[in-house]
Amino acid sequence: ETCIAMEENKDFLEKQLHESSQELMKKITEVEELERNHDVCSTEYNAKIVGYEENIKTMIEEIEGLQTQLKKMAEIDNLKKELSESCARQNKIREEHNELLQEKEQMTDLIKKQAEKETMFATKLENLENNLILAQSENIKNRKLIAEKTLTSDQLKDTVI
Repeated sequence: ETCIAMEENKDFLEKQLHESSQELMKKITEVEELERNHDVCSTEYNAKIVGYEENIKTMIEEIEGLQTQLKKMAEIDNLKKELSESCARQNKIREEHNELLQEKEQMTDLIKKQAEKETMFATKLENLENNLILAQSENIKNRKLIAEKTLTSDQLKDTVI
């Protein structure tokens, strides 16, 4: 009987060992499958991380490019402002230049009119001088005539007396 009981116990233990072995094999297979899945997932994850890193680098380069463009646009805006101010100054200078040209024309007209007046004055003065010379000549002739007449008159008086 003990032999039978030991036989039964041995069968039972063998059966339990076989079941435990099969469960252990299943567990080992599951672990191996999980490891394979982990490897695949890790590879995919690492590939995605590398892709994200490349995207981030590309985006950083694009942002740097945009920042450079913004700086250039700011420089362009400053240059436009300077150009606008320069044009405003240039327009003011043109206006002042035009005003000076108008003043010059007015002064030139005044000078021409003054020159014409001076020429007319000089002509009148010359005419007056000529008239004065003629009048002085007439005066001299008249004095001579008066002197001659006075002399003749005195001679006549002397003769008559």
